[in-house]
Amino acid sequence: MLKQKRKRTLIMRRGDNYYLYRVRSVWDKERKKTRLKTEEYLGKITPEGIVEPRVKRVMKRYDQITVKEYGSSFLMQHVSGDIVQSLEDFFPEWKEIFVFSCMRLIHRSPMKNVEFH
Repeated sequence: MLKQKRKRTLIMRRGDNYYLYRVRSVWDKERKKTRLKTEEYLGKITPEGIVEPRVKRVMKRYDQITVKEYGSSFLMQHVSGDIVQSLEDFFPEWKEIFVFSCMRLIHRSPMKNVEFH
């Protein structure tokens, strides 16, 4: 557990678990002494090491994503003006239908993979 302790961090125990926080010192004018201010939750300490918060683990998955197909999306939007107008007239969720159909045409992938593309 003490291996995880670094400068400007604080280990707190709640129940049987230990958690690591980033802290800083702030001068309290009323009490005339410093007090710790918690800045960020760094993770849960386990025997294997620090388990990062779920938010950071999820965001790491999206670090590899880049936009490389702007041209094809722009072309689809530019060319299909009359199709978009017809969809708007008949379907309240016309944007989703248009996006699904474009992703199907460009990537030849099923609807379950639209979020990935």
